[in-house]
Amino acid sequence: MAAATATMQQVDGVTPASSTVSIAPFIGMGYSAVASKTKNWGIACDDSMASWAKPMWGASGRDDLQIMKDMGVQAVRTYGIGSHLDHRGFLDHAAEVGLKVIPGFADYVYMGVGSPCGMQSVGLPSNCVKNNYDCHDAVKEHYTAMLLSGYTKVHPDGSRRYHPAISIITLVNEIELKLQVHLGEVMGEGGRHARVVASALDGLLSAEDALGIVGQRPMLTASASYARCPDCKSVQQGFPGVDASSPFLPFVADYHLAFQKPQEFVDYTPHHNLSQVYADRWINSYNTPRPAASTCENEDKAMNTYTAGPLAKVPVFLSEFHFTYFPSPSEFYGDILKARDLILNQDGGTCGVAINPLVGFIIFEFQTSYWKGVGAEGGTALRYGLWGLGMRSLGSTTPDARSGETSSSEVWCLFPALPNGQESQGNQRTDV
Repeated sequence: MAAATATMQQVDGVTPASSTVSIAPFIGMGYSAVASKTKNWGIACDDSMASWAKPMWGASGRDDLQIMKDMGVQAVRTYGIGSHLDHRGFLDHAAEVGLKVIPGFADYVYMGVGSPCGMQSVGLPSNCVKNNYDCHDAVKEHYTAMLLSGYTKVHPDGSRRYHPAISIITLVNEIELKLQVHLGEVMGEGGRHARVVASALDGLLSAEDALGIVGQRPMLTASASYARCPDCKSVQQGFPGVDASSPFLPFVADYHLAFQKPQEFVDYTPHHNLSQVYADRWINSYNTPRPAASTCENEDKAMNTYTAGPLAKVPVFLSEFHFTYFPSPSEFYGDILKARDLILNQDGGTCGVAINPLVGFIIFEFQTSYWKGVGAEGGTALRYGLWGLGMRSLGSTTPDARSGETSSSEVWCLFPALPNGQESQGNQRTDV
């Protein structure tokens, strides 16, 4: 996508956002390769980028990264990062096979939930929302650890630069849902989710400053859910194109407003010019459980509203793309092709413009998450995953006390996933 720098007239009295972000269209894969074949919510570490998981992603093991490349994706999105763990090997191998990486932060940082990956044992902070939703200091500390554990390299001239495999950093995933589920809050009320994101962005920038990073820096995002948010401040204030029935749009509108006027909108005083960072490095993203056609052709047509509003020049990608109820793999394949047409602007202008800001999508997900259990996420959790875990062991993961993974787990072969996480039987044929 060409850099979006053109000036637009005001939309319903709101000055449109400008963006200099330029990114080639991409298809990615969500990757969280937990080795368990059964329900297990007590996993010590689900950081699939860490060295303990190398027998799954590495060239000497199952080589999931090469499999993803062979499937035709250009990027891999990872979850559950142990901030202090070594990620150099994963990033190096991703670069070798030609994949970009989109890492994120663990929920442990923000909510104190999820796999801690040994972060508590090295004194890294957790549950920063308890600090009046100000996550600057916690994110600065965590991101500094990440930068020193593979995200950056010191070059022969002494300069510290980002690893070339890193493309986008996901600050947080669906923080609005996490605040609702774990704290019982009314979604969007008071703009607290936006205060978390604004302060987290500020903390990440402070970590970069502290280490004196030079050269090209990755793009930044916060993945929103596909939920509606009648109590979001952008809805309450009448932000153009956003209303109580809009999915995802209120959250990205709230982030925009928080970055433009952080003191006024979320009562936060930043250390950096967040508005400039938004123009230079920000890319919006949202997770969707709906088919590709819902993006612009039918149902909510959320991207049609996006392209007609003040955020139209800000690139956006689908950070989790999956439809929960496709009955066959061939139908999902057809939907992937339809999504590809959208990001390549070969959809006949269904999004309302010849060149739309939708630049990519992340297929959710590489492997079935057996560990969540069949009843999780409203009974849908095991509907996702292109690959299941088979019956033949290829080796085992590496025990690593720093991650909390003190024992090894079997690394199973892969087979095309069966519906709802069913286990394969000997010599069973499956269709993907």
